[in-house]
Amino acid sequence: MANPADDPNSGYVLVYLGENGALLFHSGKCTKCGDCISACSAGALWLVEDGLCVSISDCVGCFDCVAACSAKALVKQGG
Repeated sequence: MANPADDPNSGYVLVYLGENGALLFHSGKCTKCGDCISACSAGALWLVEDGLCVSISDCVGCFDCVAACSAKALVKQGG
């Protein structure tokens, strides 16, 4: 399966860019279940009304949030 982030019309937006890759988020796919927040040991994620916020100063680039997101609202690109 091709990475949905490779398609500029996919609806994903860049929310974090680090040495290990990029974190992309799709607000239309997010169910606001909070699994990504629970998976984030750095405490770098929180939900807001219109999407997800990522603290780039706190994110350690582990991408555990991507693994926890069953809705595929978070994807990793590169790295």
